[in-house]
Amino acid sequence: MHQKGEDDPSGKLRRNWLTAGAISFFRVLVVTAAFLLLAERAVFYLADRTIAAQANAAEEGESNGLENITQDSLKETDTGMASSTASMAANGTDKGIAHLEEALLSQDEEGDARPATDVEANPLETQENENDPSGSATEVAAAPLETQNNELEQARSAKEVEATPNGAQVASEPEDVNELERSPAARPLSYPECPANVATTFSELPAISGRQLPCFVPREYREWSDMVVALLSPSVSTAQSYCSRNSSLGVRQEVLVYRVMDDDVKQDMKQADAVTKACTGANQIVVHAGFREGSSRAINRLMRLASGSFVLLATDAESKLISGKWIEDALAAMKSNPGLALVGPGAGTGSAVTNTAELLHGPALVQRRAFLKVGQLGLGGCPSAQSDGMCNDGAMAEISARFWKGGYQVATLPSTFFLLKEKLAPPCSVQQPPHPGRNEIPGMMLWRAAPKSSKELTTKRHQRAVGCSSGVPPPPAECPGELNDTPVIASIVEFYKRSENIATIMSKLTGTSRSFDNNQEIIIGDDSRTDYGNFSQFMRGPGRFLVFMPNLHEIRAYNRLSKFSSATYLAYLQDDDNPPEKHKWSHTAVQLFDGLPKLGFLGGFRGRLDLGSINDPRHNLIMGPKYGPKPMEPSELKKCCDPIVHREKKSNVPFMYMYKVNAGPLIARRDVFLSTGMFHTSFSCAGEPGIGFDYEYSIRMWNEGYRTGIYYSGFTFGIGDSGSSGTHVSLQGAMRSRNELHNNLQLFKMFKIHHKGGTAMTLDALAELRPPKKWVRPTDKSAMIRVCMRDPGACKRELGDGNKELENVLKGHSGPEFDELLSRVELQRQRAERAKVRAQEEKLAAARKARHARFAANRRGGSRGG
Repeated sequence: MHQKGEDDPSGKLRRNWLTAGAISFFRVLVVTAAFLLLAERAVFYLADRTIAAQANAAEEGESNGLENITQDSLKETDTGMASSTASMAANGTDKGIAHLEEALLSQDEEGDARPATDVEANPLETQENENDPSGSATEVAAAPLETQNNELEQARSAKEVEATPNGAQVASEPEDVNELERSPAARPLSYPECPANVATTFSELPAISGRQLPCFVPREYREWSDMVVALLSPSVSTAQSYCSRNSSLGVRQEVLVYRVMDDDVKQDMKQADAVTKACTGANQIVVHAGFREGSSRAINRLMRLASGSFVLLATDAESKLISGKWIEDALAAMKSNPGLALVGPGAGTGSAVTNTAELLHGPALVQRRAFLKVGQLGLGGCPSAQSDGMCNDGAMAEISARFWKGGYQVATLPSTFFLLKEKLAPPCSVQQPPHPGRNEIPGMMLWRAAPKSSKELTTKRHQRAVGCSSGVPPPPAECPGELNDTPVIASIVEFYKRSENIATIMSKLTGTSRSFDNNQEIIIGDDSRTDYGNFSQFMRGPGRFLVFMPNLHEIRAYNRLSKFSSATYLAYLQDDDNPPEKHKWSHTAVQLFDGLPKLGFLGGFRGRLDLGSINDPRHNLIMGPKYGPKPMEPSELKKCCDPIVHREKKSNVPFMYMYKVNAGPLIARRDVFLSTGMFHTSFSCAGEPGIGFDYEYSIRMWNEGYRTGIYYSGFTFGIGDSGSSGTHVSLQGAMRSRNELHNNLQLFKMFKIHHKGGTAMTLDALAELRPPKKWVRPTDKSAMIRVCMRDPGACKRELGDGNKELENVLKGHSGPEFDELLSRVELQRQRAERAKVRAQEEKLAAARKARHARFAANRRGGSRGG
């Protein structure tokens, strides 16, 4: 008998046997896994072929199969999807997918096959060709032209700008934008179970072009950037790093910083001051949010706010996972492949991108156009109570699904810092609860990302998992507390170095009932970036944002903050407009918009009707009737203004349609404002007064099929040192006067309806309102007579310039009011005629004298010669 270990004292043979067994077992597992994977692929392939064949047959048999889906079949689909969701939750994603496949195939066997067309991309804020993920569709974020003169004929074509070595600006054509649909009415969705009013167009520029004067002071500000860096709650060091990296990246970039105000006021002031000092560039914007709204909401806002083709999204920890070289490689990959919408860091080496079903975390480079097209991020979750709630994990997974669903690609690019992902700080390490209505997303991503995946299986049948279409997110979650994803109105205030007015204005905007506070946004654009301490005490709460901007002035500030907002209506205020004590002004405005569906633009100051032919050379304006509150200056009481005498029938609120209205406040429907191209950037350079932008947009509303009106807002205008500061003095005053003369003249060139046609449209609309008992429709004749009665000096000047129409009107007017004026004008004309005769006689006398002198000189010369 052998003793244990006699032939193998060290146990070497035993260990070799165990090793061989383990290797064999591992090989069996690998072969089994490969077999199962091939079998699953075969099932997917057969399912795709089956569905495609059924879809083709259905498409040949009935062209309107999608519209003819019965409600019963829709309910069955919902039941199958709900069952698959439950299966995923109970048995894991893979079994859930199999269950989902079975449910879908059973539906198709019953004859409910839809045409295998791509999902209609009617996003929340864009309207494009639904079958064009490659980029040949019309551009959503149309890149404005950036030249020193900013010629709007070229900007209408929405060209991006590239800097040349010598510093000149050259425009390069992006994807075709000239065919961008700009219809006022949003195109309805194709799915009968979806609402028909969820989509609007999103235009970066108006369809109407205008010529801009050269800028007074050339600036570094760029209308459009190659890339935008969007940082979510970065540390001071991260903000400093990215705000100073413009030159090292080799691209023209914009930086957006989103931070949440700290509960500790002293610490908050310290952080805000440090971030503000770090990001002071001409294309750097810092958003100070007064409430933790979570990463999805913050990302949506930043993507809309961005003025660039591509956006780099990153939290503070994620920003350390990439280098400048990675960003350059990712940009190059996206520019060469328009269908690539999302790129994140991955393992490995090199610069080749690899398709992936989903990104599990940031940072990520996102194609802004595609992001808007697929409807942005859904708001099914509530913000985290930990830190700032800025965890990108769930957001990146969701947008990956949306991109694959919309026909785009998601990929990774190797990053040498990829392994640092394991060290990400909370709250990204904290698991968030699943978003309601999106439990099927993991399965959908795998199906959509699989090669040759059927669109029928992955798009049409799964539409309800992330919304009615790829462009419609699920309904917002009802979060505890005061967070409201659908505020009624946003007060957007543009400030510049008027600290003395902050407390007066902000106490009126924020001193409201809790219920109204929850239905409004307050967005402050501080163009001077100097008053954080004065503002911050008023800006703590949901829906309140203080945005430090690089002196863009009103046109560009209002445009960008309008995209940032989520409200239905937008109220534009200025830093010398004092609101009334109560918020009746905003309630009344909403009432008017609700009662007048065609109303697109509402003024709360004054309005004009361009009747008559008397011109004001100081402003290049037609001196027609003006309506609104009486002026504060006694010298102006005689010249302005007529009262608002009509009323809106439903609310009985004093209201009149106007051809043009003055700022402010100015109130617009957000969907109409975005779809019609916002305020016209040709009316000023960045940092210069945009005098006349309110008139231009008023006229554009009439030109686009909407209407403009005026009501009593109750505001006090010109508070503080308004008359001796801002755009009324020094260089700003000179800019204001020059731009006003130029812009008002441009209106005649931009709009065929200006001014008589548009005014006639306004008067026709007025007939639909409730008029006063004694009201006569104004005419050119009555308007000119009123001007002459109120301002005889203007009338005399116009007559002296030879305005025959005015002279005939005054001669035909019954009454002695203008006899003296006409006699003076006649006397002035007679004097002018006599002066003209004298001048001609003097000219003839001088000619005769010169002729006699030449004759005498010739005679003297002839005598000497003889």
